[in-house]
Amino acid sequence: MFKIDLYNLLQVSEGGKKVRNFSTAPSIAYEQKIGSSPFSMEFVLSGNAGFAYYKGYQLTYFKGHWMGGEGLIEGRWYFLQRKRILKGQAGNNLSGIFAGLHNAYGRSLTRIETNSIISASKGTSNVNTVRAVVGMQHRILNHGFVQVKIGAGSARQQFETVYDNGDTTNEKRTPALDLFTEIKAGLAF
Repeated sequence: MFKIDLYNLLQVSEGGKKVRNFSTAPSIAYEQKIGSSPFSMEFVLSGNAGFAYYKGYQLTYFKGHWMGGEGLIEGRWYFLQRKRILKGQAGNNLSGIFAGLHNAYGRSLTRIETNSIISASKGTSNVNTVRAVVGMQHRILNHGFVQVKIGAGSARQQFETVYDNGDTTNEKRTPALDLFTEIKAGLAF
């Protein structure tokens, strides 16, 4: 089943006159059931891009934009599926409550400008996460789906920042606790 997330396609938020945020996070996924078992594999490619602006007191401002991408592979177990099939409440498909384990790798590029002493910087981040997740996925009519997931795991993060004055910083955070929530809704084929 191919899935296209429309819920996270465009997000705009505003916090009064001081904060403005615009972001997009398109994703496409392919989930394949393993035979007639309650197990499946999901492969996801997603991107993200955005712009944020903050204007504070005494002409303080922050402006940034970013773009990046992520690849994810997830094994799922629809652990209530057999019971629901025997009761006549479900079919042998990719709908229901699941538990899973996934591995994701993401990379992003960031540009930040402020009117502080350090006026601007460019950054690169690489993040590899392994998470245990629990979620629910349901098909809606013939070509829709909704999915909710929560989970926790470990993230290995590496950041490199290059400032306009030529200074460079490198930072590694490994391992870090990674808590995770996700809501997706869109088209499924």
